This record gives sequence, C-alpha cells and structure tokens, in this order.
Amino acid sequence: MGRGDHLTVRNGRYHAVCHYKQNGVWKTKQIATGIPADGRHKKEAKAKADELISKFMRSISNDHTSDTLAEYAEYWLEQKKHDVRSNTLRNYQDIIRTHIIPRLGAFPLIDITQREIEDYIRAEQDDCDRIEKENERLREEAEQHGIKYKPLRNSYRRSIKKHVSLLSSILEFAANRDEIPSNPVRKINPSVRKSINVTKFHGTALSSSEINRLLELFHGDHLEPVVVLGLHLGGRRSEVLGLKWKNIDFEERKIYIKDTVVLVGAELEYRTNETKSDTSMDVLPMTDYLYDYLKELKNKQEQDAILFGREYQHSDYVCRWASGQLIRPNNVSQHFRHMLLKSDLPPIRFHDLRHTTGTLIWEMTGDIVAVQTYLRHANVSTTADIYTHRSLDKKREVAKVFEGALNGSVHEKTTKHEKGTGIENQG
Repeated sequence: MGRGDHLTVRNGRYHAVCHYKQNGVWKTKQIATGIPADGRHKKEAKAKADELISKFMRSISNDHTSDTLAEYAEYWLEQKKHDVRSNTLRNYQDIIRTHIIPRLGAFPLIDITQREIEDYIRAEQDDCDRIEKENERLREEAEQHGIKYKPLRNSYRRSIKKHVSLLSSILEFAANRDEIPSNPVRKINPSVRKSINVTKFHGTALSSSEINRLLELFHGDHLEPVVVLGLHLGGRRSEVLGLKWKNIDFEERKIYIKDTVVLVGAELEYRTNETKSDTSMDVLPMTDYLYDYLKELKNKQEQDAILFGREYQHSDYVCRWASGQLIRPNNVSQHFRHMLLKSDLPPIRFHDLRHTTGTLIWEMTGDIVAVQTYLRHANVSTTADIYTHRSLDKKREVAKVFEGALNGSVHEKTTKHEKGTGIENQG
C-alpha cells in the first residue's frame, strides 16, 4: 500500500486518500467512499477507505487474485474496451450486471468452481421456468377474455448459453493470466452443458400475401421507408437507418451499404464506413420499384423541408420523420411491434424482414450462395444454418429430381442388360 493513507472530506462525504509510487514518481489518488462526513460514520469510513485503497493498489499492480468475480468482471470489461465495438461492450455489460453479478458476483474469483457454474445455470433455468409458467397463465387468461396476449416478461432461456459463454470468456482470461488455476466452465457436467444447447432460434419469414398486407399496414406511416428498405435490401436495422442519400446512385441504380446507426445505452452512434462485418459493406442493385419509391420519397422530404421551414432538421439520412429528425433504432422495434399487434399478421420482429428476404431468395433460386451474397453474411455456413431448413417444398422438389435421375439411370441399365441377354418384352 502507499504511504500516509488517510481520509479527507469533499462535498460533505469521506474520501480515501492514497499516496503511491508509480514509475519512480509519487502520486496521490482520492477515492469516494460514499459515506457522509457527519462525525458519526468515521470508523465505517476508515474501513471502507482501507478496502478501496487495497483494491486500487491491486489494480495498478495488476494483482487480481483476491478480486471477487464482480470486481474482476469490471476489470475484464475495461480490457475489452479497445477490442470490441461500443454496442457489443454495452451488451456485455448488460449481461454481466443483470445475470452474472447478481448470482456469482460476491464469490472470490479463486473460489469459483464447476459446482458454482452448474448452480448458476440451474438457477437461470429455474427463473425461465417461472417466467414461462406465468406467461402461459397470462396467455390462457387473454384467450378466455378474447384479448391480445402480451407476455409480462420474456423468457431468456435461449440466451443462457450466451451468458455462460461470456462468463467462460472472463474466466478464460483470468486463467491465461495465471490468476486462477483453470477455467471451471470447461469442467461442467456434459448433461448440464447439453441442457443449455436449446434449439437455435431462426426467426419467422412472411409469405408473399403477408408481405403485401404488411406494406399496406405501413403505407403512410413514418416507418414505411424503413419497412420497404428492410424488405428490399434484406437490411439490418442499423444498416437501413444508416443509409444516406449520397450512397444511393440513381444513375447507375445502385445502393451502397456503408454506414450504420446504432443505439448504445440511450445515445445514438453514427458510424461511417462501418457495418457488422467487412462483407456487410457492399453494393446492391436498385429494382425498378425501389427506384420509383426512393425518387418519390426524396421529393416528399424536399416538400417537408419547405413545410417545416426553420424547424426542419436537415441531414443526409434516408429514413427520417417528416420533421427531418432521424428515426431512432428503439422506435423502429417498438412501433413495428405495436403496429403488428393491431393487425392479424404474425407478431414478428423487424429483423424477421431480413429473414423474409433471405427465405424468398432461397425458395426462388435454391442457391444458398445467392442468399449469402444478397444478405452479405460473412460465412456461407451462417446462411446455410439459417435457411436450408426452411423450405420443405424445395426439398421435395430436389428429391423428385434426384428420384427421376436415379430411376432414369436404373431404367437405362436395365434396358442395356435386356438387350445384352437377348431378353425381349413379351406382349
């Protein structure tokens, strides 16, 4: 520990003061205890100061062997800041603070074993059981009263594997730095591991008639351009909202997917020349329908600018409110769901428009590479995993072609055999 460690008071609260030497230079660090300096809590403040100073000294000496999992997870997040995108980091933070820390955060890092991991998994599964049971009760009540069913809380059963994978990444990081002997996630019982390998979620694709009804539903709505582009481009929400007029080439009839808009916490991030992966950044052809639609939309936005005058918010983004304000990602998801609940359409997610596009291409062509190219997946295996299970009719067609080819081959061999042996058909 540093020298001359003591308490000081700032803004009516005790702060720990630590003097420490780093790279040959003495420095001073003040750390808030959160305890009011009213003369009655000094003993408590001293104990808290000792804890905070000890933690701080471990952090600067890179000694985390005595950290709790909660402390180490925060340290791990700090290390990941420069490795992942901000929205990915935010997802990590949400999982760690919502699922991992409440159940495992108080455990010393060194004390987490296979047993604690398996208990954590079972607790998550039990929680999902309770949620699903309550949602089923609400669904039955809604059916009895003839009203729309809305779950009180969504089950996260399909996400448990993701939570465990993130926990494993944290513990693997610690093991690689010799702060724990090994990663206990690697040792969990195979039956427990199997229980979190639930069937992969593939989303829902609309039929052609449902697509037409969807477009009618959103006609004139502020999300109409988002829905039209989502379907025609097979675009992710971030890509559709990030589309700019400068990336639409009417002369060459091309649309360049280059920019994205994402929500990180409550703040929007505008990313130029940055998509989910390198293959996501691509150029797509503009159909005749999309050419006419976008021309009309651009003209409408020019009229909106005149109508709103000084209040109009000018930008180059395609998907905007009539006032010019950019449509936020959370509004897309929420309003899309709200509109569908008022209709007789399946309660799909906005991302399912992308699945709809992929499914239609697959059913029309049977070419998985064509689907991968249009949706701009990084790996064809990702595309195959999502789409090759979808069309039983397509599989039947392929089976019939194969059967015909096989029967033809057998018939040809039989005919040759008959001719060779002098056998002739009688009658």
